[in-house]
Amino acid sequence: MSEAFFEKALAAIYDCAVDPSGWEDALSLIRDQLDLSYLLLHFFRFPPGYPDVPPEGFVVGTQWDSLWLARLEPLLPSVPHFDRMRSAGIDEPATQLQFMSEQEFQATEFYSAWVKPQGLRDNCLTNIVARDNMLAMLSGASGQARDVISHQDVALIAKLSPHIRRALLISDLLDESRSQAMFQARILDGLTVSVFLVGQSGQISYANAAGEALLSRATLVTGYKRRLNAVARVGARALSESILRACTGTDTAIGLWGNGIPLGGQDGDTGVAYVLPLGRSDKRHMLGNGMAAVAITTKNEARLPEIEVLTALSGLTAAEARMALAISKGRSLEAVARDNAIALGTVRQHLKSAYEKTGARSQHALGAYINALQVPIADKNSS
Repeated sequence: MSEAFFEKALAAIYDCAVDPSGWEDALSLIRDQLDLSYLLLHFFRFPPGYPDVPPEGFVVGTQWDSLWLARLEPLLPSVPHFDRMRSAGIDEPATQLQFMSEQEFQATEFYSAWVKPQGLRDNCLTNIVARDNMLAMLSGASGQARDVISHQDVALIAKLSPHIRRALLISDLLDESRSQAMFQARILDGLTVSVFLVGQSGQISYANAAGEALLSRATLVTGYKRRLNAVARVGARALSESILRACTGTDTAIGLWGNGIPLGGQDGDTGVAYVLPLGRSDKRHMLGNGMAAVAITTKNEARLPEIEVLTALSGLTAAEARMALAISKGRSLEAVARDNAIALGTVRQHLKSAYEKTGARSQHALGAYINALQVPIADKNSS
């Protein structure tokens, strides 16, 4: 994958944070790069009676036959290894043929009923957002005329996955403004979520009404000399680093930083911050003047899964964060490889990358770095 394509894809994805109507174009760009038949974002709610009661949901993405998509939800329990794929970690793409041979897959009821009639061959599912019984999943299918989904395809999807999550979650926070006119004060002052437009040093160029109220309470963030700072030490470092990276003018510079920063404060107050580069995008600059947007929600249900929090605080990928977390708990590299069913060489590559991103020079130092974050975790099994 070329760096030029990655920058183009990231720009299209981040534009969807302020204009969700762009998801079809953004996912079409990625679909064409991967030579897939379709690329879709599925949003599922799994009821207590699942699998006897089918999940509820809706789909956005590239064009595909709506009748076939409507037939998919009732068939989900019959998809081979679907629950195994549904329980995978975030940003970890899983292909259908990863768990079974193609011959075995072709012998299944799901293949005969849904895959073969559409001329499809393999499928790749990636968990983008997981919250209790809610799931946002990226689904891409290859056609019978091309090879099965490759390791290179999976690597590209894994690289884009956390950026899709950032756009989805910020879009969800901004959703209350959708019916309002595109003028800065009317958009942002209509939100219960606190929104700040900031410069490279955190200098606040605009705060909506909820943002000004949050600053006046000074429980999670402060605005001393009109600079946005988090109260808690861990959140403060991650927030300032994320803003600095977001204000470089290029979408790729932020990496995974700022994609859900847990904020702790006085009297047990908690919140989560999301940082979005505004870059050179006309769509994102419809929010107003500034180099980055920071959205903060204080809803209690906004607390995040462990791995997702670590990526936001450290810039590590989900795979690197999972490895670093295991090391912080005393697991050996061999055990990490065994637990995650990956090669020892892959674990060592994750370790090397984690050293580069955190500045640690030993497994002990990396474990200390992770433990020092003192991450507030809502559900340690959600990773």
